[in-house]
Amino acid sequence: MAIVKCKECGGDVSTEAKTCPHCGAPVETEAGIGKRILFGIAAIVVISIIGSRCSTNTAAPTPPPTPAAAVEQPQQVIGETPATVVQTTPKVGEQWSYYTNDDGMTGKQLKSAIVESTNQFEFGFPYAGLQNAKLTLRRHPRFGNDVILSIERGQILCRSYEDCTVMVRFDDEKPVQYSGIGPADNSSDAVFIRGFDRFKNKLAKAKVVRISVGVYQEGEPVFEFNTEGFDSSRIK
Repeated sequence: MAIVKCKECGGDVSTEAKTCPHCGAPVETEAGIGKRILFGIAAIVVISIIGSRCSTNTAAPTPPPTPAAAVEQPQQVIGETPATVVQTTPKVGEQWSYYTNDDGMTGKQLKSAIVESTNQFEFGFPYAGLQNAKLTLRRHPRFGNDVILSIERGQILCRSYEDCTVMVRFDDEKPVQYSGIGPADNSSDAVFIRGFDRFKNKLAKAKVVRISVGVYQEGEPVFEFNTEGFDSSRIK
């Protein structure tokens, strides 16, 4: 026997009584209470199973991996000629620079052609640093025609009052000896090579000219020039 609450009036009533002594409402027996509890437990179990199945079935599917984007390749039209890279080569003679200036004293023109050496040199202190030599052919209305070898830094061993020896080689010919003399201002970065016409005529036919002269503490370096394409008419 157990005491339970009346579901109608809430009063205490024995489970063996058929009706509530307070309000006369029928009383649920112990067997009925047990059945109701078992039914509730069973209902909870069933709801749990159904819920788990539903969550499994309704879960969002994992999207398939996105394929890597394909790199679009340029399409070539059938019959179309593929583009080609055009490589330009320097024009023959464009390494030469030509200048025309007016001589203020005579009013006549001074003309010169200059080319830079294809090789470089680095002398010792205090003339350190890579440098090129220059070869100049000049027609001056007052000072005459000159072939001048000059350097940026250093001391060419050729005095203004005494000739020195300058060796010149045109292409693959044997070296030829020329006479040279230093500038009138006693500067040491240039030498004037004698024999303008002889030198110019040989140079006009040569592609490479090599010139060697004594330089203080540097021996006799060889300065090489690409003389191809020299236009002698530009300095007439």
